[in-house]
Amino acid sequence: MSRRRKAEPLATIARKPFSARLWPRSLAFRVIAFSTIWAILTLVVIFTLITTLYRQ
Repeated sequence: MSRRRKAEPLATIARKPFSARLWPRSLAFRVIAFSTIWAILTLVVIFTLITTLYRQ
């Protein structure tokens, strides 16, 4: 017996853009993802500033 998923109609798949199918749409996921990205970028900027200030 085959355990393949049933094929979805093409109209259902074509309605969503590729990025929308790739990422979950929940608000909690988006908040956590964006805050993580901003935290990482902030740490990189702080690290860069500290190393340029104390480089001698």
